[in-house]
Amino acid sequence: MAVHLQDDPHHHLSKSRDIADKTRLRRKFLSRREALRPESAETHSQAIVQRFWRLQAVRNLQKRLRSGNPVWLSCYVDFGLEVRTRALLRKALARGYRVAVPVVPARRGAKLFLSEIKDLPEGRDSGPSWVRTAFGVLEPRQPRPVEAKRIDFFVVPGLAFDGKGVRLGFGKGYYDGLLASARADAQRIGLAFSCQMEDRIPRDEWDIPMHRVVTEVGVIRCDTHVHRYSIPTTTTNHRRR
Repeated sequence: MAVHLQDDPHHHLSKSRDIADKTRLRRKFLSRREALRPESAETHSQAIVQRFWRLQAVRNLQKRLRSGNPVWLSCYVDFGLEVRTRALLRKALARGYRVAVPVVPARRGAKLFLSEIKDLPEGRDSGPSWVRTAFGVLEPRQPRPVEAKRIDFFVVPGLAFDGKGVRLGFGKGYYDGLLASARADAQRIGLAFSCQMEDRIPRDEWDIPMHRVVTEVGVIRCDTHVHRYSIPTTTTNHRRR
């Protein structure tokens, strides 16, 4: 008699183990990120953004942009000790990209959606066109929704990534839903500090991996074969605890 996967006790045991592993990893990488000095986050972010603009996939889109075709870029607005993206967003707008940022819905259970932006607030203040949510995240005051299928390039945050591009978020599933609605040819780029890289992150069937992960020490080309990610211990800059 055939055994359905959902009825297999080994499957349930494996899933329970993965959930526990993800919970442990979230605690681990939240602690790591909080230990990163703000000045190090700024310096590392500058290096990451420079590496981003040198990616061949980005250069290809810039050629398309110069030929007069619109190019859509989705990128998060950094919050807390995430990789800083304000410079990336401003440069994209200045170069003529159509830019969209994620908006977390106020209604419980609703999906993350994208809003086109035309400018960014100066400094860390919200400004007239932006509002700071209850979580402290900057979002457009009057969103202009954009379908995920229009986006050519997604720049994605995460608590951690592994060498195969699997991303660890906060467990809300917002980006999983967004990326599931994207075109198959859209590029997915994760931005992370090198201290946010892990050998292996458990992957669920709905997890969509990145094509590249950009850190301050290099670019990880994510593929299907198993490999370990390691960094020199001298590249991280943590507070002593």
